[in-house]
Amino acid sequence: MRKNSPSSIGPPLVWVPRASVPYPHNGYGDRRDGVPPPPPPPALVGGLCRGYGERNERHHTPPIHSNSLSRMDKRDRRERHEEIQRQVSDVERKRQYRVALNFFNKNPNRGVQLLNQWGFVDESAESLAKLMFGRRGLSKQMIGEYLGQHEPFHTYVLDLFISQIEVHGLEVDDALRKVLSFFRLPGESQKIERILETFSKHYTRSNPERSTTFTGGADTIHVLVYAMIMLQTSLHNPAVQSSSRMTKNQFVKLLDGADNGRSMDKEMLCGIFDRIRQEEFKPGEDHVTQVQKVEADIIGKDKPRLSECHRRLVCYCRLHSIVDPGKKQSDSAHERDVYLFNDMILVTKSVAKKKARNGYQYMLKYVHFIHSTLSIPSYRSSSTLLGAKVKLFSNGYYQYGIDIDCRPSGPQMLFAAKNHDDRIRFVNDVHEAILECAQMEAVRLEMEFGKQHPGCKSGMNGGMIAVNVPKVDKNNEDDSSRMDSQRDSGVSDVLVDELAHTSSPSDTSSASSGVSSSSLIPPETSSGLGKEE
Repeated sequence: MRKNSPSSIGPPLVWVPRASVPYPHNGYGDRRDGVPPPPPPPALVGGLCRGYGERNERHHTPPIHSNSLSRMDKRDRRERHEEIQRQVSDVERKRQYRVALNFFNKNPNRGVQLLNQWGFVDESAESLAKLMFGRRGLSKQMIGEYLGQHEPFHTYVLDLFISQIEVHGLEVDDALRKVLSFFRLPGESQKIERILETFSKHYTRSNPERSTTFTGGADTIHVLVYAMIMLQTSLHNPAVQSSSRMTKNQFVKLLDGADNGRSMDKEMLCGIFDRIRQEEFKPGEDHVTQVQKVEADIIGKDKPRLSECHRRLVCYCRLHSIVDPGKKQSDSAHERDVYLFNDMILVTKSVAKKKARNGYQYMLKYVHFIHSTLSIPSYRSSSTLLGAKVKLFSNGYYQYGIDIDCRPSGPQMLFAAKNHDDRIRFVNDVHEAILECAQMEAVRLEMEFGKQHPGCKSGMNGGMIAVNVPKVDKNNEDDSSRMDSQRDSGVSDVLVDELAHTSSPSDTSSASSGVSSSSLIPPETSSGLGKEE
């Protein structure tokens, strides 16, 4: 009988190795092993919109720093990228990519700086637009924030990003709905204005026969789509009272004379109103959506906010908390559902709730931040896991023991896994998450140092900074290393709703504790460094 896992999550757990994730072809060979391909010839760099070897003359833009870097500097940068590729291992390269995405999901401009500096994108707007359009692990909210900025380079990226979305033959509201599924509109009105203006021009180019019905062309469509955003806010924002919501007649009247003094087709406007009222514009799912589903089923006083743009669910595992390693516990005692995120560990206990989806919720017991200045006094953890000692142990009572020792700054956590594979997978995921957070902190400090001392050269070596991190003591067990292709590092390829078991949480008859995780693999870019989680 299988065990029950998080209620947000449905059928039995399946371990999804990275090797099963389809990696798109980039024109230089389908590297399904995740190993970065050799860099392309310099002549091909910059033409990513229609393929690596074909320049898109209409959208071709100068490099990001074309006004400040000489040809010699650019050649030196390419040579440095090639040298970095030869020096760092595949595992380090993938971790480096995740660190860059983490920075993007906190500060998009800083994340783009690292992606470019470490060679995951080149200096062209085409390369960045291609990565943002097709890669997972990027927050849709932060994509919208980046695209809405007013700098010329951001405008180029916005135009190239939206031009990749096919809207031919769609009604204008359906086209806008499709475009907004790729990112979340920012909150600033000027950013919204720029994005909607670019969309209006793209829709006009893609639907010349429809655009002729508007006297004002793209300008009229721009006014119309802005009114549609206002309508969405009025109808679906919970802060707006029901009595204050826009009516159909008000929407039609709002656009009276908006087409160069002429009125738009009333039947078309009524159809737009009905469709938006029935279904609001929503961005597509990303890694934050997955965390939100987990957060909805976790209860507890003063629980931390989980759904942040930078936070990813790495894996979920059912373990048993060990009170005394020298005493035997019953098989059902102290069963814990452990959620490992890229920056924290949550230890929970399942409790039956009639109103919960699948009948169970999860009471928060411990919060351990892998690296954070936050602390939650109401829980027995206010420390970080940086510097922790992660060990495997085995005795007559617990064959698959796990020891995460944070002393003296924090507690010691003892767990027992169901089998060898679950233990190794979980421990390796914890160790990799700690390495990732340690490298993020080292990069952050390096950047801050660079701001304070602009004349000093960066010592990041492409982001591969030497940091003091814990090592996993596997007690010389054979087959203890887990393939990096199986280690989660981003959005799960199994939907959260698929992670739940159908049986009771107390059922311990299954041989597996249901560790589940997935992959995030660097892109194979035009600079030849790095393809996806």
